[in-house]
Amino acid sequence: MEGKILSIMESWPLQLTVESKLGEIYHVQLHEEALISKGDSVKKAGDLSINLEVKVKGDSTGLNSLLAREIHILK
Repeated sequence: MEGKILSIMESWPLQLTVESKLGEIYHVQLHEEALISKGDSVKKAGDLSINLEVKVKGDSTGLNSLLAREIHILK
C-alpha cells in the first residue's frame, strides 16, 4: 500500500495513520523488527514524519489495519 503519513502515535509499537493514494485511511502498527528504508539506506522509526510518502508492506490485521514489516520512504 502506498500513501502519505497523516499522524504518528508514539506508542509501543509505533502506530501510524496513512492515507492511501485511493483516499482510504489505514491504521498501521510497526512490527518490532520492521525494516524502514529510503533508497538503499536503512532508517529508524524516528525518521518517519507526517506528510512523508511511504510504501508499506505487511500483514492485514483487520479492516484497513496493517502490521508493517517494511516501510519504504518514497519522498
